[in-house]
Amino acid sequence: MASLSDFNLNSTLSPVQPQYQQTLHSSPGNDPAYAKPHKLPKSTPSNQLDSMLGTLQSDMTRQGVNTTAKGHCSACSKPIVGQVVTALGRTWHPEHFTCAHCNQELGTKNFFERDNEPYCETDYHNI
Repeated sequence: MASLSDFNLNSTLSPVQPQYQQTLHSSPGNDPAYAKPHKLPKSTPSNQLDSMLGTLQSDMTRQGVNTTAKGHCSACSKPIVGQVVTALGRTWHPEHFTCAHCNQELGTKNFFERDNEPYCETDYHNI
């Protein structure tokens, strides 16, 4: 096996220095163009999600998947497609069916009703 001492450098070659060319493009105020932030149009995450869900629903319908809404969520008022929680005469997205006091998800747990609102067992007994 070769060791580092077995390698010799050819001293007749001079090292090559990298050459860089700097180009600055100026904008009307003599500020470099790279200093100007590029602002994207403001769009709320909620609007982006609604748009993505609409596109997904259209794509699923084209693939033959039934995307008929199963009602509107009592918490967010948006159509429910997929899993649905039906309780207290209303419908919810599973992640929106929560305790009225602590907001703990109740989708797969026992819940208790007081004044037509769902509560987790702990809050129901402590309120």
